[in-house]
Amino acid sequence: MTEVEKIMPPRRGFPDHEFAGRTARAQAMLAEIGLTEMLLTTEPEVRYFTGYLTQFWQSPTRPWFVIVPASGKPVAVIPAIGAECMRRTWVDDIRTWASPNPDDEGIALLADAILELAGKGSRIGLPMGPETHVRMPLADFRRLESVLAASGVGIADASGIVRSLRMLKSKAEIEKIEHVCQIVSGVFEALPGMLGAGMTDIDIFRTFKKACLDAGADDVAYLVGGAGPLRRYHLAALRPADGTGRCLDLGYRRHFRRLFLRFRPQLCFWIRRRRCGRRAWCRI
Repeated sequence: MTEVEKIMPPRRGFPDHEFAGRTARAQAMLAEIGLTEMLLTTEPEVRYFTGYLTQFWQSPTRPWFVIVPASGKPVAVIPAIGAECMRRTWVDDIRTWASPNPDDEGIALLADAILELAGKGSRIGLPMGPETHVRMPLADFRRLESVLAASGVGIADASGIVRSLRMLKSKAEIEKIEHVCQIVSGVFEALPGMLGAGMTDIDIFRTFKKACLDAGADDVAYLVGGAGPLRRYHLAALRPADGTGRCLDLGYRRHFRRLFLRFRPQLCFWIRRRRCGRRAWCRI
């Protein structure tokens, strides 16, 4: 099997000043549109402002909340099971409740924190636009809205703040994106040497994922593939090149795709880079 060259990884995580800068820029934007704080409920946004990285997000049982106040560090309102991990971040104010608790999954604690930080009669922000969702039961969200409304606190859309911040990457972010792209590019280059007659699509996808992990990727959470003339996903096994042609389409989050076409007597692959729209053929 073809080996993938290991690449020296960048520093894991980000320094505190990276999170401080993100938070300060968000707070300035909140002030510009008349919001006193911003509520975050999803893993990408919580991690973006705190650095909190955990597998607890895989379970739908427990909600997790972070408040970006008008000034100072974010405030975490989370299940007690995650407190130790959150203490490893730059966040100091960590408020917890015993979870799971179907009668009150942190809503009372969250409402108290919001009112304490925002004050009565204020407006808070919450991402509501495209590519966002609120990660808590609808009934709990309505309960939170009701409690806040009783104190004159309204909720407004803050999607633009998060989106504009995340579209502008720092040097440290670019370094990490470059690193993971180099890892996956190396796996793509080595993939033809890992394939053989008799392998099914599932075998190929499993091989691809394992190679990415072996090369240094932390996870391969999203991999889409298809095979055949119409690029449909199926279980047919690869056959020795017989001139009929067969393609394998693999895509991933960094937005480039590669199609592997099997012909006689050699293997060709086609690279399409979405960002520039160019197409290039290479023979190997």
